[in-house]
Amino acid sequence: MQRIEQQRIEEEQSYQQAVEEEVQTRANVTHRALPKGFEPTPSPAKPAEVKPKGTLPKGF
Repeated sequence: MQRIEQQRIEEEQSYQQAVEEEVQTRANVTHRALPKGFEPTPSPAKPAEVKPKGTLPKGF
């Protein structure tokens, strides 16, 4: 009985270690390589603010 329980605990620990290693490897990967000829789209630093004119077109 104790042997089966000990084996289950060891399997659980090895599973937890594998999960932690997988999390670490995925956390270390920042970007994946793009195919040749593709470039990442630059993100705009600050979107342009739209200033309302305060008037509506005719008919409204």
